Amino acid sequence: MTTLLAVKHRFPLHLGTATSVFVVALTVLAAALTHSYFLFQNDLGLPWNLVLVMVLAVLVGGQIAPRLASKFSEVFLKRALVTMFIFVGFIMVWRSF
Repeated sequence: MTTLLAVKHRFPLHLGTATSVFVVALTVLAAALTHSYFLFQNDLGLPWNLVLVMVLAVLVGGQIAPRLASKFSEVFLKRALVTMFIFVGFIMVWRSF
């Protein structure tokens, strides 16, 4: 979504990233609530140690990422994003065999 907003619709990369993060956050919240519901339905409980680690990671990453991104040019960020997508795509194809 970030790439689509940044490249096709010419959104500034920071705005496209923020929009994507908002959409992903809502999706993750819905998935987490659904997952929690089914864990409690089957009396499995919630792994609170994992929840704590993930919440802390999101809070710390959410503070560091914007500050780090503001130090780089938009062209560099776009190239880094595309490079990361190519790398992740290559790994996904590689693991599928």
